[in-house]
Amino acid sequence: MALVSCNTKYWHYAIVISLFFFLNIYLLYNTAQHTQIKEKLKHEKAEENKNEIASCEIVDELAKSAISRAVSQECRRKLETEACQLKNGTFTDQFPISTCSNHDEQLVDSPIGCFADKKEARVLNDFEYKFPQQNSKETCRKHCYKAGFVYYGLEFGHECFCGNDLTNSTKIDDKECQTYRCPNSNDEFCGGFNAVEIFRTGLRKQITPRKAKYLPPSDELVINPVKILFLLQLNGRNERQVKRFLKSIYLPQHYYYIHVDSRQSYMYSEMLQIADKVNNIHVTDRRFSSIWGGASLLQMFQQVIRDLKDIEEFSDWEYIFNFSESDFPILPIRDFERLVSSNKGMSFLASHGYNTGKFIQKQGFEFVFSECDQRMFRIGKRDFPHNLRIDGGSDWVGIHRDLAEYSISDQEFPRKLRKMFESILLPLESFYHT
Repeated sequence: MALVSCNTKYWHYAIVISLFFFLNIYLLYNTAQHTQIKEKLKHEKAEENKNEIASCEIVDELAKSAISRAVSQECRRKLETEACQLKNGTFTDQFPISTCSNHDEQLVDSPIGCFADKKEARVLNDFEYKFPQQNSKETCRKHCYKAGFVYYGLEFGHECFCGNDLTNSTKIDDKECQTYRCPNSNDEFCGGFNAVEIFRTGLRKQITPRKAKYLPPSDELVINPVKILFLLQLNGRNERQVKRFLKSIYLPQHYYYIHVDSRQSYMYSEMLQIADKVNNIHVTDRRFSSIWGGASLLQMFQQVIRDLKDIEEFSDWEYIFNFSESDFPILPIRDFERLVSSNKGMSFLASHGYNTGKFIQKQGFEFVFSECDQRMFRIGKRDFPHNLRIDGGSDWVGIHRDLAEYSISDQEFPRKLRKMFESILLPLESFYHT
């Protein structure tokens, strides 16, 4: 009787436990089913993407050549995807309207007039493009603008001229510039025979880079010197040269951040030994394989700026200068410190020193490059955004902290500029200049 009484007393607990048991089984079953469905959908989506890439007929010879030379399957997929994006017009982001003080939206396409022109004495003689299939006001203006020119001119249907001054200018009747239709726009005229129609690009004036104030060598100590972070980008095995270089630029109040190429194990181990002995030297374990001309050089530089936020000992740096293992100073470090301190707030960027249009052409800005398999592949022609002024020079730069942190921010312009420069050859030579 006692046993029966006990079972009768607790039978409802058994029912509740059983219900919970079956409920858990049901939930586990549903979760498993849901996971399977998600995986199935994910797989189907991947197949769709794969088919989408495969269904894009790649006809550009540059892209086809690049894909055929890719070694890894991952690289091939990357090249195929980007080639299809180029073909479909989704590769290039639309940039925001320029807020640069030298840009005036009201000056864009502002007409100057029709002028007599000849090959021996051009009205706009700084740079010339030929666009047999694509010439238009928009095409010509965009190319002249990005090279920093104030004026652009259309002539003979397919010719586009850029310049900052009107030379040999003789104004003629506007009808003389309405002889040839633009190849890319039948609603527009692209000049006449020996007659160039000139417009403003939207830039107020030609910009001349400001030069740093020269200071002769001196033994005087700098009052309140800036805090400099020396970034050493190392790729090689000559650790003795690196040690000599470090000794020549070392001061206890500055900071030394060392990045060693991911393929250089010996140099990395040698630098770790140095960092263990000196407090203001840091060797990063986040290492890139930095190939010549690759996007990884710029990505590494900007990753260093991000990582500096987590290094408390380096929190008050004001400038970042990058160097390689083959560099060596020709002036004492105190003179360098004094030069930077006397130009506080400015960034140090070496210009290419000649016509920007020629520089853009020489650097291959007109082409899209893609980095994979530790090399840069050229996969097609680039469609540049509007109102983007390009410049460049040396990839050895001195960047003020304000500019450095702005360049890695999530604001629209630097974010889109970073994306664009992933596909540009030698990006560190022009990103900060631009």
